[in-house]
Amino acid sequence: MVYCTVNDVRDILPEYVLEALTDDSTSGGERTIDESKINDAIEWASRIVDAKIGRRYKTPLATVPEVIKEITVDLTIYRLYARLELDPLPEEKYKHAMELLQAIADGAVLLDVPQRERIKVKYTDEEEW
Repeated sequence: MVYCTVNDVRDILPEYVLEALTDDSTSGGERTIDESKINDAIEWASRIVDAKIGRRYKTPLATVPEVIKEITVDLTIYRLYARLELDPLPEEKYKHAMELLQAIADGAVLLDVPQRERIKVKYTDEEEW
């Protein structure tokens, strides 16, 4: 499951930027937006989100909190820039997204979705963890 759409990314980046980031043609003609490259970046970003929060929340998330959508959009934009090794990369977007994901994973920031059940392990008859 992905946590944002191409339109979510379009809401943030102007068309000419998306054309530059996704159109690899060298013909010199009119540039177009290659949505498959945006979708690839969205899938990558969604996998990063799942990997970071998967210990605390059951992934993929059944509902997408706004904060997760925004993180996914930021990671998608980072991936689109990184794909072309453009300088400067939007490092601040990436850094902020990863810090927020870590805070979610650590429980410092909570999502309004069900958390994973904690497993109790019984070591002896008297102790439960």
